[in-house]
Amino acid sequence: MLPAAASFAADQADPRIAARAKIERLLSCQQAEKDAALAEKRHAQDKISDIETFIRSLSDRPVHYAAHEKADRALIISRDALAKVEERVRLADAQLNLTTRAITYLLPELGVKERAPLDKLVRKAWDRLAHFANRHGQSWDEVAEAKHGFVRNPLIEQRLKAIVQRVQGSSDQASVPVDVRILAKPSGMGAAATASTIYFDQSYLDRAPSEDELLFIAGHELAHIQLNHYNKLIVREALENKLNSVRLDPVEGDRLTDVRDRIYQKYQTGQPLTPREELHREVELKAQLAQFAREQELQADLLGAQMALAAGASPIGIKEGLSHDNFFTRLKNELEERRILGDSARNEADNPIEKLTADHPYSEERLKALETALGYKFWERTDLKLNSSCPR
Repeated sequence: MLPAAASFAADQADPRIAARAKIERLLSCQQAEKDAALAEKRHAQDKISDIETFIRSLSDRPVHYAAHEKADRALIISRDALAKVEERVRLADAQLNLTTRAITYLLPELGVKERAPLDKLVRKAWDRLAHFANRHGQSWDEVAEAKHGFVRNPLIEQRLKAIVQRVQGSSDQASVPVDVRILAKPSGMGAAATASTIYFDQSYLDRAPSEDELLFIAGHELAHIQLNHYNKLIVREALENKLNSVRLDPVEGDRLTDVRDRIYQKYQTGQPLTPREELHREVELKAQLAQFAREQELQADLLGAQMALAAGASPIGIKEGLSHDNFFTRLKNELEERRILGDSARNEADNPIEKLTADHPYSEERLKALETALGYKFWERTDLKLNSSCPR
């Protein structure tokens, strides 16, 4: 329960305060809030202990009836106070967890000598790999325009850009230009991001999402940009293209653990793999790549929530932002029905759908991950705000 003072995002106007320094100061303030709450908790526990000791000293004689009643009322009040301060401790823990993990995902800004060189080298490596993987392909912008078409609506674009800039003001890349485009034909994603552009489906905007929801969606996509996920995705797609011909057929009498053990032993001794072992190795690699993309989504949720809350979004907007993710649940249920009906009910369109649903975690999974950082049913809270000032 941090004090409602100047917002965390508002400090962006002061160029002397670097974004990372602001977040680290926020972390320090949240720790101070937790320490203060813990001190109050100890005080409340001591008071309860004193009251209980006093009650035990009283007898059952009528002369002590009034003292019993008074002490019982004081005990109820003290226990209520303890419950409230324990909730403050829980909230402080949740905010510390979120901020600590968000700092881990943030790219160090220039001037942070102990982190920036290595991080810069890693980013350059991904950029280089992406360049070679995509050197013969069209840009995603060209593909998006050809496949979905763009909607030109200056008023809506201006509103979306203002929301993006508002969220970007609470990130460590506030000055990096980010473009906004609206897709005429739905992509099924609601919103998506490349290295420098955020794409919104017109069908998603037609649903009239609240400003709080848009702040989280913008934060999520900005997180993809900030974490360099697009270039990593290009490299992953290039690897998956080489695995498109892989088909996983049931192999009777072979347990997956046995196959893994044999593959590991052969790698250790330099022996060649059989075609079946090579198949299992490639399929497992593909599964690992899908998990890699799912991790990207969860990372973007976490950092996106951090930026959205810092920009003043209500926690309910985060839950609203994940509600359109039920689209993926419906797709997975449809695929499962086709598997039950048999191969005759399947079609060629299933392969990209399976890939899409494998890459994208359930909305329930994403909510659970955010609850780990923000607390149980965080969207019902009205006091979950990120502020830059220290507690009173």
